[in-house]
Amino acid sequence: MSRPPPLDKIGKFQITDLVGEGAMGVVYRGYDPVLNRYVAIKLMGAGVSREDQLRTRFLREARAAGSLQHPSIVTIYDCGEASGHLFIAMEYIEGADLADLIQHRDPLPLHAKLDIIIDILNGLQFAHEKGIVHRDIKPANIRVSHDGRAKLMDFGIAHLHASDMTKSGMLIGTPDYMAPEQIDGGDVSACTDIFSVGTVLYEFITYQRPFQGSTLHNVLYKVMNEDPPTINSLMDRVPEGLEAVVARALVKDPAGRFQSAEEMAQALTHVRGQITGAGEAETIVVRKTPLTNIRPADLPTTRRQKKPKKALIAAGAVVIIGTAAVT
Repeated sequence: MSRPPPLDKIGKFQITDLVGEGAMGVVYRGYDPVLNRYVAIKLMGAGVSREDQLRTRFLREARAAGSLQHPSIVTIYDCGEASGHLFIAMEYIEGADLADLIQHRDPLPLHAKLDIIIDILNGLQFAHEKGIVHRDIKPANIRVSHDGRAKLMDFGIAHLHASDMTKSGMLIGTPDYMAPEQIDGGDVSACTDIFSVGTVLYEFITYQRPFQGSTLHNVLYKVMNEDPPTINSLMDRVPEGLEAVVARALVKDPAGRFQSAEEMAQALTHVRGQITGAGEAETIVVRKTPLTNIRPADLPTTRRQKKPKKALIAAGAVVIIGTAAVT
């Protein structure tokens, strides 16, 4: 990637600092003097701007993502080009990426973890109803604000389901979280995102990825051909029904999965109700892997009934496999 140069201003936005860097670009915090608010600005590498097909796709998808106005989806304010680099300006969110929470093995109560995944499923349901499939659900693309609300970000690489881009033969996603149909070039649908949510939920609960391998080939083979270890084999005190929800989300055949994000959200809400009613099963224990006491600052362990705060967008790397380069 050709890294974007240091900038003082992008469009109308005044750059304040660099807040993240990924394989496809960098993310700055900027200030909007017109509306008196901070924004997160993802500035793409020069390669995206130089390649006509990538440039056209980026602008098309950024505009499509800009139409998604939902509490569980990061809002896109603007997109365009600055100094030869394409950019997206998004809402700024204070909080932590789900990838950070997983890395730190944060001991959140299980009901709080389910709240986060339910938020994401609610956002996905809205996007799917608009004909947009995310295609790259992963912990780094989920932002959790200080009040415990979760927002899905990086719809900048989402594809319109009806678009001919979904039939380009290009596989887009991060291998550990990709659905089998993404790997073999099959039809991508809402069920594709469901599979990815299942992998994220599995990892968030067990602190290990469902499909692990020493090489990319091994990971892809397991996604295509093997079932992950059951949660019950890795955890103590697994609530009734949770194993079934995760297993159904990770079915190889899309027809066997939850057929909508709403359906999976309802199933997890039912499990959450069992947990809060049981009391003693509220926190689950990972065998042989003790939790640390590292926690993101100010992140609560319970859901507060209030409107979500706006939060920071981190730079989420996108892995493009097949006819495209790996980034």
